[in-house]
Amino acid sequence: MGYENKTTPGRRKILKHQLTVKKRKLETGDSDSDMEITELDTTLESEPGTNKENYPRTTCIIDCAETFIQRPTNLRSRGETDSNYKSHNTAKYLVGISPHGQIMFISKAFGGRASDKFIVEKSGVMNYLLLGDEIMADRGFTIDDLLFPLRVKLNIPAFTKTNLS
Repeated sequence: MGYENKTTPGRRKILKHQLTVKKRKLETGDSDSDMEITELDTTLESEPGTNKENYPRTTCIIDCAETFIQRPTNLRSRGETDSNYKSHNTAKYLVGISPHGQIMFISKAFGGRASDKFIVEKSGVMNYLLLGDEIMADRGFTIDDLLFPLRVKLNIPAFTKTNLS
C-alpha cells in the first residue's frame, strides 16, 4: 500500500481500548450509543456469566478494528484505504481475544475497504484454529463457509443480529 505501518505505544493503547470496548459490547449487548468509555488499563478478571452460560466452548472472540491514517497520495492506496464505514482513510486489523480478555491474534494492516471476510481469509488466523473450536463474532462476519472445512463453529450472539436502537 502507499504508507508505512508503525506501531507506537500510543497506537497500542488505542487499539487495546477499542478491543476492550468491543469485547464489552459483545458481552453485554450494549449498542454503540450506550457504551461508556472505560479506562484504557481496565482488564476483565473473568468471563461474564451470560457468555459462559450461552457459549461455554468459545475459545476466541474476533473483530476488526480500524484506525485512521493519513490520506495516501497514491491513488490506488487511497482507494484501498477508503472506509465507507468511517468516511475516512483507515487501516483495518483483525483481532482475536480470549474469553478472559487476553489478546491472542492481531493481523497485519489491511486497507479500510477490505471486508471482514477477506481479512479473516488472508490474515492467517485460520491457521491457529483447531478442530472443535468455537469463535464469537458479530453479524458482519459471514465466514461460515471458511470455518466449515476446519470444523470450527461461529457463534453470533442474538443481540448482534438485530438493530438495538
